[in-house]
Amino acid sequence: DEVILVPFRKHIVTRVIRGENQCRTLEESNVVRELRSVGQTSAQFQQWHIRVDTLPKDATDVAVLVQRPGQGEIVRVARVSLAPVRELPRRAS
Repeated sequence: DEVILVPFRKHIVTRVIRGENQCRTLEESNVVRELRSVGQTSAQFQQWHIRVDTLPKDATDVAVLVQRPGQGEIVRVARVSLAPVRELPRRAS
């Protein structure tokens, strides 16, 4: 099974200034910013470490999916908010 990281932004409001939707405000929810394969999983316990600074800067949350091979069904899902993590002070090197 493949483990896929999906950083997304919970809510986006866009004011349209041109085109057929001119002067309208568009609201979108759960906008995916990236799809990233993290690796393969097995029946044994596994851990992955992803640096927050490698994720899109405007992502507010991350979904983690476990998907069967060959575009198969998604068998596990988890969601993590990035807000608490991004607010932590950086350690001095």
